[in-house]
Amino acid sequence: VTEIGTRAFSKCYSLQQITIPSSVTIICKKAFHKCSSLEKINLSSTLKTIKWFAFDSCNSLNEICIPSSVEVIEDNAFQFCRLENITFEAPSSLRKIGAYCFYNCSWLKEISFPPSIKKIGNYCFYLCTSLKQVMIPKGLNITGATYNCQGIKVLTLKE
Repeated sequence: VTEIGTRAFSKCYSLQQITIPSSVTIICKKAFHKCSSLEKINLSSTLKTIKWFAFDSCNSLNEICIPSSVEVIEDNAFQFCRLENITFEAPSSLRKIGAYCFYNCSWLKEISFPPSIKKIGNYCFYLCTSLKQVMIPKGLNITGATYNCQGIKVLTLKE
């Protein structure tokens, strides 16, 4: 198995935990869409891409660790999740986070982007009403990414 297919586990309302095997490099569109009881995800260290809406509306998911192998997280991938904590395993290969990726993750308080990141899509943190602190690598353009995040108090540029 090299990918978790489109809508493979979509609307599996009782699913609480998943472990993605090391053979998987892509989680396809809406693979775990609306898995409302999903609390824990163990992503494989060989994962490269998280596609559109992959974990959309996983309301019980409160933390995620993005493995260093992930290069792209596409649009809306984690929207409407109850994420409080997002970590990026070092050394990160992440280059792009898509538009609306963390839309309405209203429990998220802070985020620190890895130095590898080159693009963050528009409205990435739209309606992340608890977001207070954003740490970005020097030179990263976040224009539009934090639109309507009125609670941000600290913006740190990392060397």
